[in-house]
Amino acid sequence: MHTHTFRYFFILYLLFLILGVAFLTIYEHGEVVLLMNEYHNRSLDLFFQIWTYGGDEIVYGIIAITLLIFRKKFGYLFLLVGAVEGIISWSMKQFFFASVPRPRKYFEGKEVLNFVDGVKVQEYNSFPSGHTMTAFAMAAFLALMIRKKEWSVALVLAAVLVGISRIYLNHHFLIDVTVGSVIGVMVSVILYKVFEKHLIHS
Repeated sequence: MHTHTFRYFFILYLLFLILGVAFLTIYEHGEVVLLMNEYHNRSLDLFFQIWTYGGDEIVYGIIAITLLIFRKKFGYLFLLVGAVEGIISWSMKQFFFASVPRPRKYFEGKEVLNFVDGVKVQEYNSFPSGHTMTAFAMAAFLALMIRKKEWSVALVLAAVLVGISRIYLNHHFLIDVTVGSVIGVMVSVILYKVFEKHLIHS
């Protein structure tokens, strides 16, 4: 799997995961949302409002089309990864955690949150974070495919920022983002490993 290059992605992701689990242990549910909510300002509002699209289906589709044009086999596998993680996300939200409230509903009548103008925030289907899952699935797949240290570092940081954006914009809690990232990375790594032999000569 060319672990000598992917390890940079994995190490950075592991640090993010350890930090996330530590915060989950230290803080009560929802406290991280409140902490980040205190730092809302126009610059961060604009940045995260844009950056959160890094986990959107449109971005995934653009990358998929690009891969299908230049690296067809990788493109097909990329689409498979997207389909699998999308089904997992949808199934978890619809059948197992449909009633889990998002920050807007969870803090209703308890805390006053700062919302970003123009950002529509739902009330339920909080767990897990689909955008985070997609961002980390993309990042892990591209890190495995490109096999360059600089790209691995940039990709994991880009995915982490998508996860942070979901909390900053009051879409999700830390647990939603953390679990979403794990699922996204696992789906990409497992499927890439399964089909790796078919990609070598692509």
